[in-house]
Amino acid sequence: MRHKDRRSERWSGNTKSASDTRSEFRRDRDRLIYSEPFRRLAGITQVVSPYEGQSLHSRLVHSLKVGQVARGLADNLLSRYSRRRLLSRSLRISRHLDPDMSEFAGLAHDIGHPPFGHAAEDELQDIMESHDLDSFEGNAQGFRILTRPTGHYRDDASRLDFTRGGLQAVLKYPWLREPCHKKAGKKWGAYRVDREMFEWCCGPAAPLGSWSSVGDLPPRSMEAEIMDWADDITYAVHDLEDFARLGVIPIADLLSEGETLIRFSAWLTKKWESKGNANAIEALDEALGCMKKHLPVRSFKRSSERDVALSLFTARMVHECIKGTSLEFRDSVHPWAMRRPDRLNLAVEAMKELAWYFVIDGAEVRPSQVGQRIMIRTVFEYFYGEARRIASGLSHAHLPRSTRISAEITRNSGLDISPARIACDAICDLNEMQTSRLYNRLTGATIGQSDIFGESQEAASYPAIWGANPGR
Repeated sequence: MRHKDRRSERWSGNTKSASDTRSEFRRDRDRLIYSEPFRRLAGITQVVSPYEGQSLHSRLVHSLKVGQVARGLADNLLSRYSRRRLLSRSLRISRHLDPDMSEFAGLAHDIGHPPFGHAAEDELQDIMESHDLDSFEGNAQGFRILTRPTGHYRDDASRLDFTRGGLQAVLKYPWLREPCHKKAGKKWGAYRVDREMFEWCCGPAAPLGSWSSVGDLPPRSMEAEIMDWADDITYAVHDLEDFARLGVIPIADLLSEGETLIRFSAWLTKKWESKGNANAIEALDEALGCMKKHLPVRSFKRSSERDVALSLFTARMVHECIKGTSLEFRDSVHPWAMRRPDRLNLAVEAMKELAWYFVIDGAEVRPSQVGQRIMIRTVFEYFYGEARRIASGLSHAHLPRSTRISAEITRNSGLDISPARIACDAICDLNEMQTSRLYNRLTGATIGQSDIFGESQEAASYPAIWGANPGR
């Protein structure tokens, strides 16, 4: 079977109707944006909670922009390289890169984020280390959400049913956890409980314990490389824009190269050196060069001029990164590799750290992060008790609908289910408002019997853009 045909296959074997003119990968993209897990991201923190009252990026808006940048990268690379003459048609770039799939990967890349962002992810990892070898990982949770049976479509056993290529594109880390490996022990793309879907997508997974601490890892797809680069670009420039507008990131002070820059430079150098990266000063110089090029200090005298300058900075940086990205030919097995522009890649990495230094690691945010971790642990313990009811054969469990259906299908199939994994699923099916409301009830801060989970459930019918059901 041809490479592109395999990538367009679905687990169910279903194919589109004759009247549907979309490509299979465009169907993936459309199906995702109509789904409940994608809609949930509107209530999930990017850096600061979307309920804080400021017009900041939510996880949904971030994902929309990552999808847009990923598509821009794919379109630009196809335009530049599609006319290259190669000996074999199978090596042509159009057979290995699809803009719809790239956009889908960008839209879906954060689908597994729990409420409250990194604070919740750290807390869930701490909790799950004692329950499951696979712990908790946002990327692996995302793959689970995209592949588990949830009853979204024709029957309760159905999945969102994305293509093999679409799932490969979302796999930033296309391997299972390997605790002894330097990288695969920290980041992984799927849990072992989801191994069947992972191997359908990527082929046989390496047995646990078969890798050395620094062994080679499986390669990512071209679209996954593009999604990862688009995520970094978007994360860097849009978070900088958000917090520079609020005055939290002091752009003018940084550009004047005074005491603020000295303190940030010292913090960045120490952080990167602890990870074995000695490029902090070079990266900071590149970031300052980009900022001075597009953000002259004089633009920060009035807020209106500052906002215009920040908008132009975002547009120009995204454009420069897209145009600077290239491809290199490798071999007939994995023909093409995306290459980030070295200078801009360093600048983007340093810009990403600005949000960490001035916001995420800031003293003002720390009390909220402590409270969020307490909230996540309390809700996890509640859901863990409810999940044990499912595991013991009971059907009346207070869990989000998608979590409950997935757990019941797994149990009824005769497979072992982990109450701790179900509890993680339940948390990752909630937005931050729902999590806060449930926590308040559990602690007695509020009382009531209304359906906490109901407000984000799938609507009974879909807009008739592509018929009664847009995904099918």
